[in-house]
Amino acid sequence: MCPHVDSIIFDKRAVKRNLKIQLDDGENLLGAIKEAMAQHKISECKVEDIEGEMKDGFINYFEGSSYKNASLANRKMLRASGTFRLNFGELWGTMHISTADKRPLSGTFVKGTAKEGLKIRLSFIDMNPQA
Repeated sequence: MCPHVDSIIFDKRAVKRNLKIQLDDGENLLGAIKEAMAQHKISECKVEDIEGEMKDGFINYFEGSSYKNASLANRKMLRASGTFRLNFGELWGTMHISTADKRPLSGTFVKGTAKEGLKIRLSFIDMNPQA
């Protein structure tokens, strides 16, 4: 005998949208993402890309079996990916970053500030698109 399962037909139209954030010199990356999500009423988003240079910051990464961290000071960013949720005014999630160095560093973003013009592209699903 199968358990009873309630179900509904999902008939809303959802649209994938992009939000590009351009940061000022010395602006905190995680703070800017949190502020943009709150301002645009986005509860969940994916980090799609990053473009520009970091003023300072850190990433954590594994090299072999050793856990290390590296500075992002004055490094050009190559890519970024990750997901964030905004719950009860707090930002939850992780972002992975790769640098554009000759020997790229890749790891989990810990903290950092941007140089003038750094851009982050986020994508999110809009459940109430305007017709």
